[in-house]
Amino acid sequence: MKLNFDKIRKKIMNNKLLYCVDKYRKIVRSRAYDLLMLFHAFFRIGSMSFGSGLTMIPILQAELVEKRHWVKVEDLLNYYALCQGLPGIMMVNISCFVGYQRGKKLGSIVAALGVVTPSIIIITGLAKLFTNYSTNPYITHALNAVSACVCALIFSATVTMFRRVIKDIFSFIVFAVVLSLTLLYKPSPVIIIPVSLVVGIVYCKVYRMIEGKWKQKLSQEIDSNDNFDLDFSSRS
Repeated sequence: MKLNFDKIRKKIMNNKLLYCVDKYRKIVRSRAYDLLMLFHAFFRIGSMSFGSGLTMIPILQAELVEKRHWVKVEDLLNYYALCQGLPGIMMVNISCFVGYQRGKKLGSIVAALGVVTPSIIIITGLAKLFTNYSTNPYITHALNAVSACVCALIFSATVTMFRRVIKDIFSFIVFAVVLSLTLLYKPSPVIIIPVSLVVGIVYCKVYRMIEGKWKQKLSQEIDSNDNFDLDFSSRS
């Protein structure tokens, strides 16, 4: 006996209650699938977490930007810059931002759980084993190889951030000043980050003020000049 799916579909469409139940079920299923994919993506990212938060930029870019197209590179770098001034683990903070963009509050929770679950599994499962075999030459050489890989990831993330962030003279001056101070005096990031934040806000306000005055002056000159020709296409 074959089922006539067209008749079943029409019956569901004609019955408002069945239609609402079917529509709600599809919404819930789609929502659950999105959250599952969010957890899966950050579980993959968390399982490859080695070193500092800066090493995660290439992995986040490959997984979230290039593969899944969930966020843009600029948004990812903005999340990273914002998390520099927030308390807590940087990777968890970034996952909360991306998760909230994808699924609001529940998405933030799911993304945070996804990124910390591999660390919990590894720590609880391998902590004792690593303590017993930490002097093993194979373990030592493996960790040295991971350290070299982390250095390469940090360099790649630095190049990516430099190409995306340094867009004008102001950002280059801030970069050069902070780099010079860091190399010469090694100030704490607790000081550098808030000061850079204040400098950026002040520059934005001053720039907008100057730009507004320049536009106002230009509009006044245009209004005062009765012979000003607005038809630029007629000029040679």
